[in-house]
Amino acid sequence: MNYNIFLDGLPSVGKTSFYMRITTNTFNKNYISTLPIQNETQIKFVNEHPMKYTLYDVAKNEAYWMRKKSRKENVIIMILMYDITNKESFEEIDKILLSMQMDEERKYENAIVYAVGNKIDLENERKVDKEEVNRYFRKKKIKHFECSNIDGSNVFEIMNSLIRDIHNWEYNREII
Repeated sequence: MNYNIFLDGLPSVGKTSFYMRITTNTFNKNYISTLPIQNETQIKFVNEHPMKYTLYDVAKNEAYWMRKKSRKENVIIMILMYDITNKESFEEIDKILLSMQMDEERKYENAIVYAVGNKIDLENERKVDKEEVNRYFRKKKIKHFECSNIDGSNVFEIMNSLIRDIHNWEYNREII
């Protein structure tokens, strides 16, 4: 089975840079506007099981329709990104979750959602309170990480954790 993983969030939070870090292990310091859709398929092994996934970096206006299409096909897997230096980008996460019709009890069986705060290399410019964010995602039962696409801090750890959770979901129908 091929799993579709979608990056979502406001423009300029680092979705394309995250995508580039995962797919090419590079960072482009010049802002790159997302093409309508770019994707790459990769295979990782978890406990000797091949896990095939396609990582999608989609423009904001395409994200909603891609989620709808994915929900009809199989599990929906989202990485919701925000910029720790931009409070509005964190508030957008709630709007995305509402659009996915997720409730606080996490009664959505076919969804794996990660939240990722980007730009930890700009910690001295942080506008999103770390404790507030942790409380919010604990309440929503969503795994939360922070990373820096510039130096790659935590980027691959996030993807490895996500791939393990996809594996656990596929074989046990649960996220650990």
